[in-house]
Amino acid sequence: MMTLRGSSELVGSTLQLTDGGVRRSRRPGTAKRVGVDNFNIEFTFTLPSSTADGFTFTLQNSGKGNWASGGNGSALGYQGISNSVAIKFGLFNDSTQQEVSQTGLLTNGAAPSTVAIDMSGSNINLHSGSVYSVSLVYNGATLTETVTDTHTLATFTHSYKVNIASVLGSTTAYAGFTAGTGAFTSVQDILKPWVFGQLRLIHRGWICTSRLFLQSQEGARSPSPRLSLLLSAFCEWCEGMLKLVDQVWNTE
Repeated sequence: MMTLRGSSELVGSTLQLTDGGVRRSRRPGTAKRVGVDNFNIEFTFTLPSSTADGFTFTLQNSGKGNWASGGNGSALGYQGISNSVAIKFGLFNDSTQQEVSQTGLLTNGAAPSTVAIDMSGSNINLHSGSVYSVSLVYNGATLTETVTDTHTLATFTHSYKVNIASVLGSTTAYAGFTAGTGAFTSVQDILKPWVFGQLRLIHRGWICTSRLFLQSQEGARSPSPRLSLLLSAFCEWCEGMLKLVDQVWNTE
């Protein structure tokens, strides 16, 4: 299940982090901790109206639980959250007063301005209005970030050496997004289906297909007991995965 903090809201099937209002600080996240020793997270986002300031995907174990939050504006709703790891998506440089397309790894509530990896060299322009696909893959030692413009197929990839469990002080954490605006604003939308929603639909398809096959075998002269057993076990595994997904994200 997701919890919506700081006036973030669902608009249809879209998680709207900021709505174009000034001085926003928002932080939707999971209601329960999720495993972070290794993971593969995917989501898509679009910024229909974008000037400043940006958002993060954050894993955190702050003492405030899923109520933890940072400041608005350039803090991106993240700065000040202890025991945390985040990937930022920065839209604005306060020093130059220029729009940017930046990313980077943040830890322990560091100011987002302290890390600034420019993605424009890979033809990633966060102000283009495109839909972007993000993949975050962690193997226990290296976090690999891939950002793809789904319209132009331009791709940015960067790897970070980080011991996430050590930073968080645990192999589980709350997962979610933070976002901020200041005097300049943006509409920042996380789109569905998220990766867990996609897996949920795939698992449902596998279950339906397997069950239909088993039903068709019931009237056959020579059904394969071994295949039937394997498919039955597969159905049970998929149903178990669905229950796990429902515990983590509300995908309805």
